[in-house]
Amino acid sequence: MSENCEIRTMYCYCMSIIMEETDKEQWSLFEALFGLVYRNFQSSDKSTFHIEYFDLFSKLLEILRENAALMEKLKLNWRMLTNSMIKQYKEHKCKEESLNSPPDEVAQGFLRIITKLLDTDYLDDLTDLVSFIFKSSLFPESGLNKLKNSKTRKDAYELIYEICRLKDKKGQSAGLTKLFEAGFKEVYKKMSQNKNTYSFSYYYSYNEARSELGYAGIRNLGCVCYMISMLQQLYMTPSFRYLTLMADDG
Repeated sequence: MSENCEIRTMYCYCMSIIMEETDKEQWSLFEALFGLVYRNFQSSDKSTFHIEYFDLFSKLLEILRENAALMEKLKLNWRMLTNSMIKQYKEHKCKEESLNSPPDEVAQGFLRIITKLLDTDYLDDLTDLVSFIFKSSLFPESGLNKLKNSKTRKDAYELIYEICRLKDKKGQSAGLTKLFEAGFKEVYKKMSQNKNTYSFSYYYSYNEARSELGYAGIRNLGCVCYMISMLQQLYMTPSFRYLTLMADDG
């Protein structure tokens, strides 16, 4: 796949749009693309996958979920696929070394895919995942988080939230129960008591984040404050920012 992020993003976005607009009576194109992506997930080394590829698979699953006849035609076992993604996420060795490390796109991808696969029919499998993510990925007793980048952690929080929204036959949230059993109350209490000094191993704030080089904002080299303020204003103009970041300076 192309190393250019913009090309990958545009390709996956276009393919998802094409799939959505495909004639519902003629699913051959969807079947071909889904089959290709699905087989790739079963056999390929995930370490080479980019987040856009995971997002494309997530979008295909979203479309597939709304078409029961097609899912039956493809003979896709939703629960088996979910357990496979959960297993692969648990076995994946996260490459994030610090808050400023780039996000681990494989970990991010699995979290996003599992979010699309949520179903109340196999709540037990999902509630166990809540405990694993909380105790192993976000707040392990060792303090060595599996997920360190704030963006990856955000995906993990969103997955936990979506699982906690699922209700069992009694109308209760088994995920929320599991979350408290995993130690949510204790962590929240510590965070509340130590808002200013609590370790980043427990809570990462977007306001505290720095670039990979350790800086936030623009370094003032002297007598350039007006130029810096102008650059910052231009940066907040989306079209200018995107075009600048797309520039190939290599």
